[in-house]
Amino acid sequence: MAVACHRRPDGDAVGSLLAMAHWLERQGKTVGLYCFDAIPQTLGFLAGLERIRSQVDAFWSETQAVVLVDCGDLSMAGVEAERVSGKALAVIDHHVTNPGFGAVNCINAEASSTA
Repeated sequence: MAVACHRRPDGDAVGSLLAMAHWLERQGKTVGLYCFDAIPQTLGFLAGLERIRSQVDAFWSETQAVVLVDCGDLSMAGVEAERVSGKALAVIDHHVTNPGFGAVNCINAEASSTA
């Protein structure tokens, strides 16, 4: 399962990414983490940052499911639509502008953050 957050990540994006990976792994899933842009140095204290990939790779291509966290739309993740085509797509977000573009959507526009 691939998990990705938005470009130019902030603490909410990275925290949500790492937390989702931790939860999925506790459920027995194999997880690949993605963020198009580099993680800010101010977040360097977070455990697991070394696992985050900046480019879609073979793991992404082979996975059957993608979870996007803190992404109001697909372009925010820096992922082309064809990269998620045919995959189960879940979206977990708090942006009021999110149109609910996943097959499964958990969007709470009243929340201050995704995490």
